[in-house]
Amino acid sequence: MGKLQICICGARNLENEKDLCLPDPYCCVRLGGKTFKTKVVNNSCDPVWNQTFRFHVSSGADAQVCVELWNRGIVTDNILGSVCLPLKNLTMGVVTDSWYMLSHSETSAEVRIRLLACDFGAKPQASEKWKVTRDINACPVFAAGGMPPPLPDPVTVSTNSNNMPMLKNMGPPVVPAIFASS
Repeated sequence: MGKLQICICGARNLENEKDLCLPDPYCCVRLGGKTFKTKVVNNSCDPVWNQTFRFHVSSGADAQVCVELWNRGIVTDNILGSVCLPLKNLTMGVVTDSWYMLSHSETSAEVRIRLLACDFGAKPQASEKWKVTRDINACPVFAAGGMPPPLPDPVTVSTNSNNMPMLKNMGPPVVPAIFASS
């Protein structure tokens, strides 16, 4: 049995040309027999939730988490689309953060989901060890021996008018003269 953390960050492009009013979206997150629901964001085509849920995952290799995006209605709620994500490709301790297109949607709607396999999944490679974390909402902690990727060399930009390379000053340091007034 493993632990999964999932953050439903937000959605975008929920516009529907057939509807004249803005949607009141929320998400349902399902894994196994457990379901969680985000809060409703009223009148938004680009809602932000940033809500985290925790699941216990059985050891089945075909486990997947399903996220359904709904529009709260006055009489009945309407589904806007869904996405199901397999858990077998997750790396233990490394957050997966992506936008996913919704299936069965009449729009180009997407939902941003962050996933963290706390104690299951592939072992992180040496180049990923700096990303390892235990909490989906925390910054990754540097694991022993883990280093962030190297930064690129800084670019030097010449500011002289003819854009010629600047030479290092070879003379003595310039000291401003002090003029005394009489």
